[in-house]
Amino acid sequence: MSNKVFFGIIIAAIVAGFAYMTITHMNRERSSLEFNSLSDIQKKGVIRVGIYEERKPWSYTIDDKSVGYNVDLANKIAEDLGVKPEFVYINSAERITALEANTVDLVVANLSITEQRKEKVLFTDPYLNTELGIVKPVGMAPLPDDLVDIDFNKIIVKRGSVAYNYIEDLYGFHADKLKVVENDIEAKTMLLSSDEYLMLTDNTDSIAFGKNYPQLEAPISHSFIGPEYPLAAAVHFGNESLKNAVNKTMNNGDFLKTIYDKDLTTYLGSENRSLFTVID
Repeated sequence: MSNKVFFGIIIAAIVAGFAYMTITHMNRERSSLEFNSLSDIQKKGVIRVGIYEERKPWSYTIDDKSVGYNVDLANKIAEDLGVKPEFVYINSAERITALEANTVDLVVANLSITEQRKEKVLFTDPYLNTELGIVKPVGMAPLPDDLVDIDFNKIIVKRGSVAYNYIEDLYGFHADKLKVVENDIEAKTMLLSSDEYLMLTDNTDSIAFGKNYPQLEAPISHSFIGPEYPLAAAVHFGNESLKNAVNKTMNNGDFLKTIYDKDLTTYLGSENRSLFTVID
């Protein structure tokens, strides 16, 4: 290969790389403009909040009214902003895409902070600390100590969850064996239908499942798996004004402790409050 051809290839590669970076930047810049800023939301008097429809104790309905920890948190955020909340039901896989599509202004739906997600949304300050945990049928045999020794065909994970990414990152090819579901209703159906399946999820969820259903248990030996994943609310990428305003609520330690005691003590235990709350 002549020097002329070689340098021509190098220059072409540099130009292509520059073009890709420029397009990526333009897409990010364009995306960051498509949201309702804090002033837009306050002018409208409404903030659209993405929450789960039925995920006790986080958000669920009683007499057609949304209640739960995330609902109380979202209501307080709206109150502090001087607006009313409008709840939009989303599932795990929609938490990021709902913000990107501007169908919600804020997501309060047990969203763990990860480096990958930071590329797509802006996270507020965290409000809870979590790790991963397992919930399984009471009738299932005791679990092996190491997660890799569990039959991956029997492990339920929710699409778009940290649990799925954790398996994929650590164990690679095992991820395609997982039983991937869209929401808690599907997971609950599989867990309660037989002693065959277990679920890997946030330990706040695994412990809550164990408390909600006598047929299920969350073994303490498998309730603190992997690194810590703080939970936070999220806003559209670039919406700094809204993020900063929401952080005022996120840093209200007395309020966070109050709603933990009100909504989570029954499920996670008063003795565990210091493990899960960010501000104690």
